[in-house]
Parts: sequence; structure tokens; C-alpha cells
Amino acid sequence: MSRRKGLIWFVASFMLISSFLTACSKSGNDAQSSPSAAATVKPTDNKPATPIQLKVTALKRPEVTKKYSDLDMVKKLMEGSNVQVDWSLVTADNWGEQKNLMFASGDMPDALYGGNVLNSQEIVKYGSQGLLVPLEKLIPLYAPNFNKILQKRPEYKKAITAPDGHIYALPVIDESKHRDVSDALFINKKWLDEAGLGLPQTTDDFYNALKAFKQKDPNRIPFSFMFGNLTYGINSMFGSFGILDSPSHITIQNGNVVFAPIQPGYKDGIQYFRKLFAEGLIDPESFTQAFNVYSAKIKDPKSLGSAVYWSTFQNFPELSKSPLVPISPLKGPNGTQLWNRQLTNILAFCGFAITTANKHPEETLRWIDKSFEEDMSLQMLGGPFGVTQQLLADGKLKPIPVPQGQIYAEWRHQYTPGDQSLYASLQEYGERQTETTVGVQNKLDQLPLYAPYLPSVENTYPVMLFSSEEVQKLSDISSDLNKFVSQTITNWIVKGGVEQEWDNYIKQLKQLGLDQYVKIYTDAFNRYKKS
Repeated sequence: MSRRKGLIWFVASFMLISSFLTACSKSGNDAQSSPSAAATVKPTDNKPATPIQLKVTALKRPEVTKKYSDLDMVKKLMEGSNVQVDWSLVTADNWGEQKNLMFASGDMPDALYGGNVLNSQEIVKYGSQGLLVPLEKLIPLYAPNFNKILQKRPEYKKAITAPDGHIYALPVIDESKHRDVSDALFINKKWLDEAGLGLPQTTDDFYNALKAFKQKDPNRIPFSFMFGNLTYGINSMFGSFGILDSPSHITIQNGNVVFAPIQPGYKDGIQYFRKLFAEGLIDPESFTQAFNVYSAKIKDPKSLGSAVYWSTFQNFPELSKSPLVPISPLKGPNGTQLWNRQLTNILAFCGFAITTANKHPEETLRWIDKSFEEDMSLQMLGGPFGVTQQLLADGKLKPIPVPQGQIYAEWRHQYTPGDQSLYASLQEYGERQTETTVGVQNKLDQLPLYAPYLPSVENTYPVMLFSSEEVQKLSDISSDLNKFVSQTITNWIVKGGVEQEWDNYIKQLKQLGLDQYVKIYTDAFNRYKKS
């Protein structure tokens, strides 16, 4: 009888343990999207009961020269959290390759930090593969500051939710008007005056100005840029020839989704840039130079005739000392003037993501949610109160002047991750500013030069999250396709041959999957318009 009771006890115990293990071993996104049973804190707790160690990889600005742990605003972010972070900093120049290896090997940090640390396609790709923790069920419990923003702006929740229903990353939000235009074309006014020339209005005027610069001194660099870069490249300059380019090469023309580098106007643009290069008017390093090299050239008033970048104040805190002035988009041979519009509000779909290597996703989310407190966001972007901006008794903010001889971007990034921070800058936050900062005002002053030539919002390809199936197809196609385009365009500008090789170039693109690439973007665009 005792043996039978023992058997019954054993079977019952086994079944209980089995059911418990089954519940605990649920895999996939359903299990990840709920707070773990092993969470050490409740939603109402202020911080974990015991210290938590995290490894975080952060995409940083080139102007940041300190360790993140030494930045004042990062220290402030850590205060009272009981979270300890081992920061690993990367730059845009090498992050792409590192990122691919990291996810492929499975050797992931606990979290990823910084605007566009993952692009919109990577968010869905790695999220659908179970490598990122879904956050939609955690946000209401552990991210009250961010959740409040989603309640104020429900359209943002819709935008950051992937087609599979999950939110895999926290975005960077910026509703500032001055961000409507990312890139601007500058030219050396002093050199123009010396040559007896006015500000260029057409592509021919621009060519003649660069030629005059070179004739005056063969050692001068007439024109430099960073090929393929959104802010420092020549994507918008193709607008003079009737087509705007972008990093994905997808654009809207006459209401249709098109691949810019196969349009007739793009070919005309290549021929124009080839003419400039052949006559020694384009810096040969424009196709290879890193940001720090390019930035040094811009800041040297004796060496550079023209360049593409964000603003005067970015490089010359004393605006009057800049020999370079912004000019309107150039009129092309057919009188066309176009310039790229940057869609703002969601500045980056991924400012922070938690990987499934993280054993404490709830605590991690609670800690990073501090970034979305209003004062914290304002300081993460603009620098600490009392250093780069003054907090007045009435809660208003007043910018503190940049110290003599320092560059604003370099000065600000001594204290904060700045432009690569996780933050939200809502329109109403701007009402706290007693005066517009010099840098923002400088950018706003440039807008009238470009505003008449920007495509409408409806005719600008939106930043969106694709489905996992679309992401997989794009992943299969885009790398080889875009690499081929970049190499070919560079070769045509440097060596020539576009006229003879154009038809075969398009044929090769089709073999690389061009038609399917455009169809994916077209289908997603049509779906977006209907939503």
C-alpha cells in the first residue's frame, strides 16, 4: 500500500514539475512580450533591489571624445538607478560590419543605444528572428515617461509598431522645424568676391565659380563632399537634373515610387559631376573620406571653395568668420530646382533596443525611460543645465554662449551623447526657450533658401517599418544592388563612361533584382497611404 502511495505521489509531482517547466520554456515573441516571472521589481518600484550589470553598445557622434561613463549627462542618467553599464562605443564608419558579425555570432550586448543604431529594416529583421525583446507590453508597466508620450501622440505608437504587432525599439523623437532640411550647399563667398562673381544660381554658374577658384590657386579644393552621405553628400544636388537621390535610392517622382539612379535626369547629373571631376574641381577624397577629415577641410577657410553640410554654426560658432555661405538649390539645364525634404518627428526608429541576451529587460526599460523625462530629454540633446543652457526660476531655458574659440558641436558633446542620444523633443518643449539658440536660428535662417524647392510631404518617401518578409527580400537584394550602384557611379564620375555603359548598367541592375526591389518599396508605400 505504501509503495502505491509513493508511486501516486511521484507521478503527481512529476506532472506538476512538467507543467511548470512547460510554462517556463515558452519560446518566441509571446513569451518575450510579457514581464518575466523572475522580475526582481514590481512596476511600482523605483529601482531594482540589487545592482544590475548591463553591457550596452552605443553608436556615438564623432565629436564625442570621452568615454560615455565620463559624460555628465550619462552620469545623470545613471543616478539612483542601481544599474551599472559597461559602454562599448562605435562610430558609423565601422558599425555596419560589426553589427552584422554581432548578430550572426549571437554574441550580443544587453542593449543597443543611439539614434539609428539599427535602421528600420534591421529592427524588423532581428526582432522577427527573436533577437530583440518586444516592448509593447512592457512599456505601460515600466516606461511611464515614454508611455505618456505615446498617449499624447498615438500616431507614434502606430508608426513604431512593426507589421507583426510588436514594438522592438524605442525611437528618437524630434518635432523641431529646423530639421526639415538636413543638407545644405555652401560656397566660399570671399573667393567669389575675389573672382568678381556673384552667388551661383545655376549649375553652369557653379561650374564657372569652381573653375575660377582652381585657376586662382591650383592647390585649392574647389568642391568636396562625402559621397552617399545623407547630410554631407550630393544626393540633393541631383535635383537640379529633375531627380532626388537618397541612401536607399528610392524616391517619389510624379507620385510614383522610382529608383533614382536609372532615371534619365540622374544620368545627366553624373555627366555634370564627371565634367567637374575631369577638370580637377572635385576633391578626389570625396568618395572615401571619413567625417573627421571632411570636417577639418570645412573648418579651414583657406582650403575649401564649396561643400555640403548641416549649417554654418556647426563649424563656425562665430558666424561672421565663416567664408562659406549657403546658397539655394541650383537651377539645372531645364530650369529645375529640387532639394530633399527630411521627414522629422520620428528622427530615428531605433534609439534604444533590448536584445534577448538581456536577463533584466524590465529593469533596463525602467532605467532608460528616464531619457524621456522632459528635462532629461532637453539636456540629453542640448547639454546639461548650468553648462550649455540655463534653467531659469520660471522653468524657462536660456542658452549659454559657446566659449570663445570653441565649436558648438564639440563643446556640447563634451557633456552629452547629444545628437546620438535617446530623447524626445516635442513641439511644446520649445515654448520653454526664452530665445532660439544660435545654432537652431542659423539653421532656420537657411530654410527659406530651400523651402520653395522641397517636395511635398505626400511626395516624399516616408520612413516606415516593413514586414519581416519584405525585410528578408530587401536584405537578399539591397546589399549587392546598392554596392554595385555606388561603385559604378563613383567610377563614372572619376573615370567617365556613363554614356557607353548606361544600358548595360541597367541590365545588370535588373539581374541583381531591381524590379523586385522597387516593387517592395511600392507595395509598402501604397500600404502606408491606405493606413
